[in-house]
Amino acid sequence: MSTINHQTLGNEVKATPYVAGNGFPLFIEPVSERLRGSLAATQEWLASIPFEEILAEAGVAVLRGFPVRCTDDFMFVARHIPQIEMGYAGGNAPREVVKGSVMESTRADASVLLYLHQEMAYLPQFPTRLAFYCQVPSTTGGETIIADMRELQRRIPRDMFEKVRDKGLRYVRNFRSPARPTGDALLDDFHNTWESAFKTRDKAVVNAKCEERGVKYEWQADDSITMITDLPGVRKHPVTGEQIWMNQMHTMAMRPPVISQKMFDAMEALYNNSDMTRPYSVRFGDDSSIAIDDLASVYKAYDELTVGFLWQQGDVMFIDNYRAAHGRNPFTGKRDIQVQLFA
Repeated sequence: MSTINHQTLGNEVKATPYVAGNGFPLFIEPVSERLRGSLAATQEWLASIPFEEILAEAGVAVLRGFPVRCTDDFMFVARHIPQIEMGYAGGNAPREVVKGSVMESTRADASVLLYLHQEMAYLPQFPTRLAFYCQVPSTTGGETIIADMRELQRRIPRDMFEKVRDKGLRYVRNFRSPARPTGDALLDDFHNTWESAFKTRDKAVVNAKCEERGVKYEWQADDSITMITDLPGVRKHPVTGEQIWMNQMHTMAMRPPVISQKMFDAMEALYNNSDMTRPYSVRFGDDSSIAIDDLASVYKAYDELTVGFLWQQGDVMFIDNYRAAHGRNPFTGKRDIQVQLFA
């Protein structure tokens, strides 16, 4: 964090590493009236600094106290950052567009913990950066939790890291038919429909998007679609050049603590006793299975490194998708957190 200072950020802001997270994330606040009062000045400042390099070093940077007050402001302040070309089509989470490039963070039920993950790492194309904006903080909970991936891969057993690096991973995802609910509202969120995931009822459009993304796919007899991607589990960071853990192996296994024991039991009962295809599974790239004990070591590392801070209205949190994982704590009350995905 020592390389991020007034020379890189300028003299109109102060940078404060988050003490409760051992310096992670980095909070950036304006000290000049110009940046406190002008959205245009804020955008010009953000565009003038080497923000990609700063974010690669910090992992997560939270802009707090800047004049971001609505969705339009959130779009404006990041307008110079290129959007991911293919958008969120084929992504797992239930979410809708708010306006323009801005989406809901998720529609998952407030009672559900969304486990730490790197956005869309199960696809060949994924955002390198993303930003969350707090329009309305929840009454309790609702933190967008984060974890430092540099530190995480130091804690993963070396043999596990090497297996993921050398073999890669095979993700198998299924999107259910729009006409076939699971019978459980919470399971419906985890097992999204292809209509919701692709924003279309036209199978030809779904096929085209899968082919555009380089995803293998197969339509099932129950009108669901199964998608397979063989991908690296460790990737080269585009800015720093370091080899870094970049995958969703632990989430696609769909075991506690990613989901609750109650949810796990409900899924086992449903998919073992019906003809519905499981929403997710993962194996090594050579199609060998991943041992539960190996997964346990990964979950332990994530749990030890989880950091959360309370949102304030107007906060904008930028995340380097290689350097940091993110998730969401359960919450009460109204919560409006919005997201943009960047190339």
